[in-house]
Amino acid sequence: MSMLVEGTPPYVRGTFQQTCGYCGCVFSVRVPGRIGYEGPENYYCPECHKRFPVKASRAPGVTLISKRCDGRKANYPDL
Repeated sequence: MSMLVEGTPPYVRGTFQQTCGYCGCVFSVRVPGRIGYEGPENYYCPECHKRFPVKASRAPGVTLISKRCDGRKANYPDL
């Protein structure tokens, strides 16, 4: 059980660089946090839209570093 703490300021829970295993693009992810407000969120590859889960206070920000290199044009198959 998480405790809701009134007035807690938001913070950056983490920032990291990731390479998509499907299309090969490289992007950075900025994960926001806020004590008492964190839960399951998703972020998506900016090139193929593959979904990745993370714990955050809201949807993470994603910034493309280098474009996909797999030669395909299709999005990740959402099964």
